[in-house]
Amino acid sequence: MPIPIIAVAVWLVLRYPGLGPLAVLFSLVATQATIGTGTQTSLHVAIILIPLFVMLCLAKMLYRRWFVLAPSPGNVPLLLLAGVVVLSFIAGNVPWLAFAQTAPLRTQLGGLATFLISAGAFLLAANEVPSLKWLQVLTWSFLGLASIYIAARAVPDLSVVLKWFPSSVSGSLFWVWVVALAGGQLLFNHQLGIGRRLLCALLVG
Repeated sequence: MPIPIIAVAVWLVLRYPGLGPLAVLFSLVATQATIGTGTQTSLHVAIILIPLFVMLCLAKMLYRRWFVLAPSPGNVPLLLLAGVVVLSFIAGNVPWLAFAQTAPLRTQLGGLATFLISAGAFLLAANEVPSLKWLQVLTWSFLGLASIYIAARAVPDLSVVLKWFPSSVSGSLFWVWVVALAGGQLLFNHQLGIGRRLLCALLVG
């Protein structure tokens, strides 16, 4: 990617922090872009974006000399979980028993990254979504993409659209989040208009 484009993207994320989580959302749900690792497994671009945005968030805190996480009851348990995962990774590479074999280092690094990137995604959303408006944008962007995906699966003439969605979208967690977010909006958001309320009911159905 050309350096000017990267510079513009960084400036946009710094100027509008909510664009970071939004970019992760769109990359997860609506793109098949992957990055080769030199092995048989490729990494989805979102796995790279989350640590990059987290490092950008930390860089902003360093520049401002103000390291404060957004207040949340989940911060301490999440940081403790990350600490335990790191300790487990260290302990997993210690030959406690002479006759026991440890898992390959690459496998252990993959497991470590899974937990740390998940924690980073949580903290990224908590600290970089600046307002309720941006949270609404994220929620309805996800439900909008989900609506397009479901319509493309249901209507044969729209099946060409499916090529833009990664195969992981068909996994169970995607459907759990569709029902949870649409159902939550339907039950608890009393400011919904008729159109959005009907959309949420259709998604839940």
